[in-house]
Amino acid sequence: MQGEQEKYSKTHVQPKSFVFTEKGLENIEIGKPFLDSTAVVENLYDRVEVKREFDEIGLYYRLYYNFYLGDSLVIYTEADDATKKIQFISVRSDNVELENGIRQGMSIHDLIEKYNLTIEYSKGEENTMISTSWNGFSIYFTSDQLTEKGQRKIANLDDYGSTTLMTDDLNENITISVLVRQI
Repeated sequence: MQGEQEKYSKTHVQPKSFVFTEKGLENIEIGKPFLDSTAVVENLYDRVEVKREFDEIGLYYRLYYNFYLGDSLVIYTEADDATKKIQFISVRSDNVELENGIRQGMSIHDLIEKYNLTIEYSKGEENTMISTSWNGFSIYFTSDQLTEKGQRKIANLDDYGSTTLMTDDLNENITISVLVRQI
């Protein structure tokens, strides 16, 4: 048995954990151009897709870098097409964490308990979201599943309305899905 455990510990390698800071993540930095679309960061991304689209009004192009690990989109960025400077980074990877340990997959209840953050429910014309923020990062959650108490609380919200949610408004299974930093 000990030989099997020893063999497992030598062959099983945990992926490196990356820290998403206010400056960015590895070679993807807020306010700086991303110049090497052939770059690879082991255990973070293995390919980059570059896309250009007109903005909503059709005046200028937006530049998007999508970073994949295998088939999974793990990092999505937006940049100014003229300068190539990254203006927005969205991370969906469980091997990336903020400096304080907040990471994708963390339970909303753990987040509230450990970091004492306020959770907001926002209703838009076409979508709703549960989110919070910490030190300039926006943190979004996987689900808008609320308890009966939470459902009553949001029932009469107008479009573009928002309200603060308490622990007893939130189901246990809500977890962090996306970490975002933008200029």
